[in-house]
Amino acid sequence: MKAKLRERIDVDTYALYERAEACHANGMENLPVFATAVILGNMAGLKKEGLGGMTGFASLFLGLRVLYTVAYLTTTTRAPTLLRSGLWFTGTILCFRTIVKAAKSLGGSS
Repeated sequence: MKAKLRERIDVDTYALYERAEACHANGMENLPVFATAVILGNMAGLKKEGLGGMTGFASLFLGLRVLYTVAYLTTTTRAPTLLRSGLWFTGTILCFRTIVKAAKSLGGSS
């Protein structure tokens, strides 16, 4: 199927298609980490409101994913990929920070 698609469209459009496919795969790979953070945060009864709460965490993470997607789709050279990697890393750190906060709360330590 990809070979037929590659024959039918120009090189730049096919490259965009490949980046979109890779970005989607990355989103699917990161979904379990985000879902785990949300579920554990809610199980632990972490604060809901505010920038430091679950709402703030989810908003920041999803905002970073939007920026990550834009960066992924529009980046065609190697140098700007550092920005994309930074966005991914920041989102991942937010998830693990929430998981650690939830674990501490569930474990009885703060």
